[in-house]
Amino acid sequence: MHKIALMVSNLSTLGGTERVTANLSHMLKKSYECHVITLWNNGTMAYPVDKDIHLFNLYPQKYRIRHMLFDAVKLIRQYLKDEEIEALIVVGRNNGIIPLLVRLASSTKLIYCEHNSILSYRFYNESFQVKAHRHLLQFLMYHVPDYVVTLTEKDLAFYKNKSIKSCRIYNAMDKRLFADVVSYQADSKKIITVARIDFQKGFEYLVEIAKKVLSVHTDWIWDVWGTGDKSYIDDVVKDIENAGLAGRLRLRGSNLDMYNLYNDYGLYVLTSRYEGLPMVLLEAKAKKLPIVSFDIYSGPSDIVRDGVDGFLVNPFDVNKMAKKINMLIENKSLRQRFSDAAYGNLDKFKEESIVLQWEALINDTLNL
Repeated sequence: MHKIALMVSNLSTLGGTERVTANLSHMLKKSYECHVITLWNNGTMAYPVDKDIHLFNLYPQKYRIRHMLFDAVKLIRQYLKDEEIEALIVVGRNNGIIPLLVRLASSTKLIYCEHNSILSYRFYNESFQVKAHRHLLQFLMYHVPDYVVTLTEKDLAFYKNKSIKSCRIYNAMDKRLFADVVSYQADSKKIITVARIDFQKGFEYLVEIAKKVLSVHTDWIWDVWGTGDKSYIDDVVKDIENAGLAGRLRLRGSNLDMYNLYNDYGLYVLTSRYEGLPMVLLEAKAKKLPIVSFDIYSGPSDIVRDGVDGFLVNPFDVNKMAKKINMLIENKSLRQRFSDAAYGNLDKFKEESIVLQWEALINDTLNL
């Protein structure tokens, strides 16, 4: 049996890369001896992995990449050698250049998985140092991995234009999402957003939209589930209070039973500035929730069919998004119609399809 390892920054926090890594390890352990490498772990597991998956954690707490760079490269390289790992699958760029440097002096094949949009940097005012690091990372991405995996066709086209060996594989949906028969709660008067609370997720827009919606529909509430940077959360709390939404736009923190929480809500809203393939939209659809999302560069349009199971709104048009949410709130039959159509395009995201693509990619990479 071939030996592979997946690498992610950690499995301690609720987030997309963490969830994808845990799910992917469960899928691939049936065909490979599967290892998971984390840069740090504080003793908790937001996304637990099965007992027969080998775990290797470098540090008990989070450090800056530059402070552990060379030590981490050495430790990972030695682990790959000792365990005879044939392919390393890296999920997202939160690992920095560490796995790229590992590959430069290792016989282990490297598959690098983009998790976010490659154009996300456009939303930030980069310092010279940050810009230089990004260019270095992208340069290495062009030359070091044996394969690059993207989440959307738009990002795949970017790499194909650079003549990089690449493919597109969607993230697979967790089978547990389909374990129970789902019945949409059309009488629910609650909106849900599940997101890390930070700049990427567009909470400035969310608060502005919520004010336009909840001021009209005073019997509705909007819950946000997720954690984030404390200073950013403090700013969001102030924005909520200034908008007069305290107690109605609620930051609920984290919950390890998120899948069941969706059942209590009437619709899902996403206000992100950028995404890769937002798993929360797939989770919402699996729970038959109508969706309203910004139609940002990549992600939502791969999942939501505008006018069929949700609405896609021009990016950052808060007035249009508020109008679409209000339309759904005021039209129960439309919410029900969107809910009934939610499963219409989910087959391409199911594990049975995705695992075959991964097995083909891994076997192809091992034969390079």
